[in-house]
Amino acid sequence: MVIGTGTHQLKGIEIYRGCPIFYSLGNYRSVVPVIETDGRRISSVELVPIELGFDDPSKEKGMPYLADNETSEEIYSRLSALSREYGTHLDFDGRRIHIQL
Repeated sequence: MVIGTGTHQLKGIEIYRGCPIFYSLGNYRSVVPVIETDGRRISSVELVPIELGFDDPSKEKGMPYLADNETSEEIYSRLSALSREYGTHLDFDGRRIHIQL
């Protein structure tokens, strides 16, 4: 697994030899990867959509929390389109984004 940083924007995800490459997880609207292994290989990857609350009251700004349904759908749609160029297919169950390995 590779996690890149730097652009502060959500970028597409590539699967290389069964391992995800996260080119950038973004900043204000993002995902948190949840990786499961069978001890040697990655068996599943789920992405939990989050926000950092920069539109919230000042005491809560920058604190990550689970994205609401509408924002989660927006994150999924954007990430799905960005990942398509790498041949990566994503599914969305209404709460989490699943990567087909």
